[in-house]
This record gives sequence, structure tokens and C-alpha cells, in this order.
Amino acid sequence: MATEVTIEVDSEVWEALKAEAEPFVDTPNTVIRRKLGLGPPSDPVSAQGDGAQPHESPRRSRRRSSNGRVSVRKRAPRGSLLPEVEYELPILQVLHRHGGRVPAREVIEQVGEIIGDRLTPLDHEELEKGGKRWQKRVQFTRLRLVERGLIDKDSPRGVWEISDEGRRALTAGSTKV
Repeated sequence: MATEVTIEVDSEVWEALKAEAEPFVDTPNTVIRRKLGLGPPSDPVSAQGDGAQPHESPRRSRRRSSNGRVSVRKRAPRGSLLPEVEYELPILQVLHRHGGRVPAREVIEQVGEIIGDRLTPLDHEELEKGGKRWQKRVQFTRLRLVERGLIDKDSPRGVWEISDEGRRALTAGSTKV
């Protein structure tokens, strides 16, 4: 059994630890272990800290499905995926090239052709619920573009449509609004 030691940290260190933590998953100990390159604690009791449920290893999150089961999803390490910003212009380019309105599956497929040589091995990973990771990231990027007004939010289901603001961004070569 590992010996527990109490340490004091100043507020700046505490804020830095919180910034590195995955909410509802990490403890200060798991953040520090990750930063030091240590694996998860070998003693499950010390991993629990203050009596909470044992935490998963770093970069994993728990989800409760509709049937009540808890599944653990492995998250990709930071920096191991093509950043979502790299999907933005290709999405707008595909929409513009096809007159501004395209079925979602076609957009995803064509964006994959544009960025395929930049995708990492983890981007190509098959997800538990189906589809490749990069395909889901195209869909999440679309949501961000809708939030910023670059893609119309009122398009019919399954169809993506570029907005006037999206056309202006594409002409300017930047998706920054």
C-alpha cells in the first residue's frame, strides 16, 4: 500500500493543475502523475484519494448508456489528432464548389479526400459507435461553423448549407469571425 503524503501548493500551481485536469475524471494526483510521465497508481486505494470512486487512467471518460451500463471511452492524447481548425476551410470549399448546399455524407467524404494526407493514425481509428474519428470531427467542426454563422443552422436535416458569412470567410481565406 502506498503511503499518502499531504502537500501544500500555492494558488498559481492549483490553477495550473485544474487547467490540466479532465473534469470529473482527474484528481490532482492523476494530473501530477501524467505530467511526470508516471502511469496510474499501482494501489487502487491511493487512486481514490478522498474515498471517491476509482478514477480511470488519464484521457479516459465514463459514459452511462441508456441501458444503465457505464462504458469507458479512450480519448486521444492532446496533439495526436489533426486540429479541428484544419477541417474548417475544406468544409466551406466543398459546400461552395457544389453551389452551397450538399448532403452531409458527401461533404464528409470530400473533406476526407482534401485532408486525407494530413490525418494521423488516430484520426483513422474506428470508433465504438461506428465511423472513423476524423468523420466525427468533421461533424463537430460543422457545429462550430454553425455557431459562428458560417453554415446555415436552418438547413434541412442531412444537408449542409454555406451562409453568406461563410462565403465571405472563404473568399478571405480565413474562418476567423
